[in-house]
Amino acid sequence: MRSFIAGTGLGVVLLLAACGSGPIPEGEADFRSCRGFLTLDEIKMFLGKPHIVFRAAEVTQQVQVQNADIVEACVVGFETNNRGASIQMAAYKFSSELAAADGLLAVSAIVDEVGRGETQFDTFGPDSYQLDLNRQGVGGVAGFKQGRHLIELRSKVAEGENPIADIEVLVTLAQVIQDRLP
Repeated sequence: MRSFIAGTGLGVVLLLAACGSGPIPEGEADFRSCRGFLTLDEIKMFLGKPHIVFRAAEVTQQVQVQNADIVEACVVGFETNNRGASIQMAAYKFSSELAAADGLLAVSAIVDEVGRGETQFDTFGPDSYQLDLNRQGVGGVAGFKQGRHLIELRSKVAEGENPIADIEVLVTLAQVIQDRLP
């Protein structure tokens, strides 16, 4: 489990399959299309940056090989046009709430290890975590478990650059997603 999360969370490769940004009714997050979690228009609004590109990859089959408890998964990325700073969201739907709780423990332990003990837990709800890192190519991380779902957002940045979003924006985006999950 630990190697799956580290490989997927820290080194996700985004496929360049562009998706639309039309309005999605709340509560209709779809793992197969990676739609319904966040829209491009919402990201632009929260970041205050009009030049953001939407990238998505559905990765269910890849992660099921590494963790049979994951029923569905997708990765969504929002980045600047120059492919510099970005926000990535990894969303996992587990076979049970217990399996999701195990996933949360593994993910939060890795995030805390990278953050050298600076990770804050239960800050924006039960089973949530956040880390304002700004080093090692990561600006910040915010994640949560809700039912059978585990969601993580992270801002990535090149060394010496500013992240595309600070931790407060990542937490706000995580809360938007929380409201959309069943």
